[in-house]
Amino acid sequence: MLPRILVTVFALAACALPSTAMAVPVRAVLALSSSGTARTAHGAGRVVVGRSAGKRHHRRVKAHRSRRHHGRRHRVVSHRHRGHRHVHGSAIGGLRAPAPSPDSVPAGDPVAVADSALGPAPAVAVPVSAPQSTWAPSSPVYGYPAAPSAPVGVPTPTPAPPVSPPVSPPVVPSFRAFAASSFWNAPLAANAPLDGQSATYVADLQRQVAQYGPWINTTEYSSAVYTVAAGQPTVHVTLDNNAPGLQAALDQVPIPAGAQPAAGTDGTMIITQPSTDTMWELWRAVRRADGWHATYGGRMSNVSSNPGYFTDPPSWGATATSLPMLGGLMRIDELAAGHIDHALALALPETRAIAYSFPAQRTHGAIDRATAIPQGARFRLDPNLDLNQIPMDPIVKEMAIAAQRYGIVVRDTAGSVAFYGEDPTPTGTDPYGAPGGFFNQAYPSQLLAQFPWSHLQTLQTNLSYTPK
Repeated sequence: MLPRILVTVFALAACALPSTAMAVPVRAVLALSSSGTARTAHGAGRVVVGRSAGKRHHRRVKAHRSRRHHGRRHRVVSHRHRGHRHVHGSAIGGLRAPAPSPDSVPAGDPVAVADSALGPAPAVAVPVSAPQSTWAPSSPVYGYPAAPSAPVGVPTPTPAPPVSPPVSPPVVPSFRAFAASSFWNAPLAANAPLDGQSATYVADLQRQVAQYGPWINTTEYSSAVYTVAAGQPTVHVTLDNNAPGLQAALDQVPIPAGAQPAAGTDGTMIITQPSTDTMWELWRAVRRADGWHATYGGRMSNVSSNPGYFTDPPSWGATATSLPMLGGLMRIDELAAGHIDHALALALPETRAIAYSFPAQRTHGAIDRATAIPQGARFRLDPNLDLNQIPMDPIVKEMAIAAQRYGIVVRDTAGSVAFYGEDPTPTGTDPYGAPGGFFNQAYPSQLLAQFPWSHLQTLQTNLSYTPK
């Protein structure tokens, strides 16, 4: 009896207070449970009512739990890399992805298709007498779509003020890393020789794109780049590993105040100092009571003339291949300028065990199959492909041009087919997911569906083998 009375009160209040009402689909108030939850007829969403103002969250629930995107649920998915996680997904830091428009519903998504097929519903007015709640994630999140919009006609809760970012060091112009002749920076010849298994490797890459999905790591499992001036004070980084040579290399690192490792269990961080032509990278970096610690990392001298991989010794570095994290990283200033003038780094879920190809210096591959893609393999888009004839968002076209001109290097292991964009944490801005950002408020997986994967070619490999 009580639920029916409440529904009646809602309807009467709606008629009496049109100026303070918000429109909600009729099916959203067809039934009301004793807990105060109005459920839709088809179960795709709900509106929470009758609770305190501090808990009035208007949200779509079941649709988010059920909707799939490219064959995967929209949630945090834990990926493993060198014993640690690579995260891919959209429910990051408390944010959930917005429901796709009917035009963007992935094929074979029955829940999303059924939901969009319902079309607009007639609405009744539900009075709003209490102030809206202030809801926000626990920390700023950049590079991902915004939180879901409320049902049609329902005002979105006002977010809390953003958390102030740490004080950044003075901005120092970045410098071009690695030698001009490096495989990262040198344009590919149109007649560069292809590998004998080129078609096999490309087919395997396409399978992994379909199976695991493509992504662009930005705010997690990528890395921020801290470029410091000549006078930046240095700090000791304690290496939580038995590697005396590397410990000595990390004894004086110019980490600026307020620096933060990348989100995710990798906890990576890059520091560059143009005045000394030196770069440091840390893996699983963390600041403790006694100072900075890292599990592994590397220091690279003469970065501007380096061939593009650690040479002193070649086993240093935070990636599976010992190729530096700065290599193949899409920098924010490059994306803002509209062009990427170097090869792209790529991580794959499945790569060959034991064998790896130059420029990789080692491998973390686990697939014991001769036709599996070796780490260090280099792909390129067919130089005869006219990219102007393929509809692509600007960021995808920039990536495609770079892949055609400079190539793609398999640099690491991840749970998805992942490229790397510079983590924007030091800037305190949102250049990826904000309105007008590089992602155009779309998922990276949606954007990369435009990438011409089938037109890739594999350059000639040069295999080395890890002793068993």
